[in-house]
This record gives sequence, C-alpha cells and structure tokens, in this order.
Amino acid sequence: MISRRIRVVAEREYEVVIGRGILGELNPLVEGSTRIALIHAPTLKQLASRLESTFAEEGYEVLGIQLPDAEAAKTTDVLAQCWAQLGSAGFTRNDTIIGLGGGATTDLAGFAAATWLRGIQLVHVPTTVLGMVDAAVGGKTGI
Repeated sequence: MISRRIRVVAEREYEVVIGRGILGELNPLVEGSTRIALIHAPTLKQLASRLESTFAEEGYEVLGIQLPDAEAAKTTDVLAQCWAQLGSAGFTRNDTIIGLGGGATTDLAGFAAATWLRGIQLVHVPTTVLGMVDAAVGGKTGI
C-alpha cells in the first residue's frame, strides 16, 4: 500500500488520502460513529459486502444502500429511498455515510448526507477518475 495525504483547509478541515489498496484507511475516518451507511454502485456489490462485513465485525451497525447504476442514481426517487432507509435505521449526526463508486454515486451520497442531517460525517471512496476529481473533492454534490 502506497498512500499520500493532502490536508484541505476549508470551513472544516479534512484530509484527502490518495493511493491504491488503502481501504484500511477507512477505520480512523469512522471512529466515534455508531452506524455506517455504505452507499454504493451495483457494480461494486462484492466490495461493498466485504466492507460491510469488516465494519460489522468491528462493532458498527452497517446499512448497505445499493443505488441504480450511473446517472440513473441521481433522481429524487432514489434520494427519497436513501432518506427512508437512513430514517428507518435511526441515523443521526453521530453516524457516517460512505459513498463508494464513481461520480454519480459520490454525488448522490454527498447530497443525501447534506440534506439528511447537515453535519453528518461523510466519506467518499471514489473508484473512477471522474469520481476522484469531480465529485469527491471540494464538496460538490447534487442530483
């Protein structure tokens, strides 16, 4: 594993971790949470299942939310389904939402977090170049 950390200074400082094989870097980012929502693209179902198991073994309540693929995820119906699942699971500002996927997935996950409870912890795990440069850094979200 080779990684690089970049500190972003903004209203709320945060770190961007860049590298391959760095999923183990997620643990410190979710510390203090009770629940984790893992919002993911359908093509990443196996990886999402592995992460869900890992977090569950560490004592977190994990909610897996699979989105439709690509731009089909960016609709108010999909957003409402995310809100319904977050509400049913009792998500609060003390929990974490993780967006795992490309730009459409990280856009939807970020928008869901911002409109569910402003201030809820959000972690992007972009898996495409578009997700890395367009949606994951700088807080751009939208549907």
